[in-house]
Amino acid sequence: MKLECQEKHSEIRNGEIHVYAWFFNRNVYENNTNVITFNKIKSERSGKYTCVARNKAGFDSDAVNIIVTYPPIVWTKDITFNGINRPRIIKCNVSGVPNTYNITWRHYTNNNQLVRVFNNRINGVLILPEGETNDLVFEDSGVYRCNVTNGIPDESGNLWQSKKIQVKVEGKPVLAKPLKSTFIGHFNETSSISLFVLSSSNVTQAEWKAAENRNSLGHGCCSSTVNKTSFNGKCLDMSGYTCVFLIKNTREEDFQNYTVDLINKNGRNTFDISLISSGVPEVPSITDIYQRQNYIVLEWKPTFDGGAPQGFIVQYRKKKDKNWESIRIQSNETNDFVYISKLKPDTEYELRMLAFNRLGNSSFTVQFTTLFKGETKDVWTQFNLFLCIPIVLPVCLFVFLLWYRKVLHDGIVTMTKVWLLDTISIFLVTEMTYIPR
Repeated sequence: MKLECQEKHSEIRNGEIHVYAWFFNRNVYENNTNVITFNKIKSERSGKYTCVARNKAGFDSDAVNIIVTYPPIVWTKDITFNGINRPRIIKCNVSGVPNTYNITWRHYTNNNQLVRVFNNRINGVLILPEGETNDLVFEDSGVYRCNVTNGIPDESGNLWQSKKIQVKVEGKPVLAKPLKSTFIGHFNETSSISLFVLSSSNVTQAEWKAAENRNSLGHGCCSSTVNKTSFNGKCLDMSGYTCVFLIKNTREEDFQNYTVDLINKNGRNTFDISLISSGVPEVPSITDIYQRQNYIVLEWKPTFDGGAPQGFIVQYRKKKDKNWESIRIQSNETNDFVYISKLKPDTEYELRMLAFNRLGNSSFTVQFTTLFKGETKDVWTQFNLFLCIPIVLPVCLFVFLLWYRKVLHDGIVTMTKVWLLDTISIFLVTEMTYIPR
């Protein structure tokens, strides 16, 4: 960029200009020529430039304001909240010309998974949504990326400038979502209670107690791990701690309520846990039975699996039969419906089902009765048979007779053609009188 100071008239009446002086924002700018050249314009060059010219007759001056546009410069700093901070405010500092910005925020987990997006922020201040205090102890933690544009690209052509903020929430340990407080144990086997815990610092201790008498059952350490959990309504991989309590040779009295105290440097949190015995699954719930072409569809909703992988058995029979036909659905199949085929049309069928696991079977559901009608006829075909023929044929016959009379009147038909036309007329009349039953 070049600034040039020159006289207004081509001829100077009072002699040549002997001295040039420049001022930048009222400060002397070191240059005694009539031209200032900027090889690389920078934002700090913005301001008021004044040129003063002097000769033996006196002096004159002129000024110009230079505005240098430049992309946003973004700076941030990491922040730590405690468990009770409300509201939680994160700030993104920005400078740029023009100073009108479009700012978006993106929240990531510490494992770089996108959690949520906040759009159309203008002033660089993000106020995090508030909910229940206990729910938001750690769900606001993670990495926040502030993305800013003012429409001016940088030297690489990028319109958006970005900086990240590490947000940490200090607080007592909490159980990850979805909260699980009931665990399944197995009689005479090793039963396990495993908790996934979110914490801002190492969970230094887990103390297990029997809920009834508060007797201590032992202390255990928690190991750091990554697990899937519900975080701001999404299922994400989160860093946390797994705390495990093992009960070997589980006896009947071990199926009871427990408490666990989880401890980190911010304090202690206590949670109630129950261990229940595994057993046979509960009866599944049949939700719908309907017919599709040449088969019946039965849909159901699984219920409690008894603490072990479950499968299902669907049975059906003709209403008057004694013996049942069975369809076995393996526990590794995920579809909660089954197709029942090879059925006899216009026949009533009875249906029922049960669930099973390695410990046994549930009871059967109630029996359902449904009429299998068989494969349905095409509606358009029925329409042709019962409606089209009686209507269309008389119309065709009427048009044909009109044409036939015209041909006879014109006298241009040979005897062979007349015989052929008579035959067609008889056929049409015969067809018109036929109506399918």
